Amino acid sequence: MMAEPRIVCRVDHPGFPDWKLPFYPRSTGINVFRGRGLAESLPPLEVVELCWVAQGGCEISCDGRMETVRAGESLFRLPGEYRRKRCPDAVETVVCWATFDGEGAAPFLEGYGYPRRALRSGECPVYLFDEIAGLFAVQSPFSMRRLVSLYAELIARMGEGENDATEAGRLVNECVRLIHAGYADPAFNVNRMAAELRVHRTTLDRVFRQKIRLSPIDYLIRFRLQRGLSLLAETSLPVAEVAARVGISQSGYFSRLIRRTVGMTPSEYRLARNL
Repeated sequence: MMAEPRIVCRVDHPGFPDWKLPFYPRSTGINVFRGRGLAESLPPLEVVELCWVAQGGCEISCDGRMETVRAGESLFRLPGEYRRKRCPDAVETVVCWATFDGEGAAPFLEGYGYPRRALRSGECPVYLFDEIAGLFAVQSPFSMRRLVSLYAELIARMGEGENDATEAGRLVNECVRLIHAGYADPAFNVNRMAAELRVHRTTLDRVFRQKIRLSPIDYLIRFRLQRGLSLLAETSLPVAEVAARVGISQSGYFSRLIRRTVGMTPSEYRLARNL
């Protein structure tokens, strides 16, 4: 993947916004390391940091030790832990990261019960990190609440691959992979998913609901919606073109989805993101 380094911060850090939140999204960025050796060494901060390797491999400090994290794996660090990264191989490494702070930050993450090691998380959701970065530019109660929800989704996705040892887990992960690859095709639907996975549609729906708490089609719609929100925020494409790019052929239906989800029309959402 082609990536450039990036750092985006909450404008009032290390202070906190005036409104009450479970935790406070603080910063996000992309590290691009080229070559072997120490790539980052920073003092401890009172933040929780989420690190997800999108490409290559990296040794990342965790709980007082260096943990090897490869592409498709993630790791978290708690407040007060050293922030060190080192590339063991002479390859380009891309690490997406996000931090958050406040009294509720560490308890929120620890509530997920993840082990203190590299998590088998699957393909890095770069689009989520992109959306998080875009929202930091809008310092408003809505944008901060939306950021909290995106952080929660990111944390949940970190554990996606942890329970994939069973046949059902592998089926769900493969279905998610198909959705991420095929969402832009308006003809892509649950029947095609079932055909490519060589399972009955009813079986796929049942297993997916058990693991994800959504049907495959609901997951597809939400994924299309997320990609559409990112395109609205990051481009000036007409709404109909944005809808088409995420696999929704009817722009009116796309607009209704946007309004139902964020309480604004596509135009209002785009304006709010670019204030």
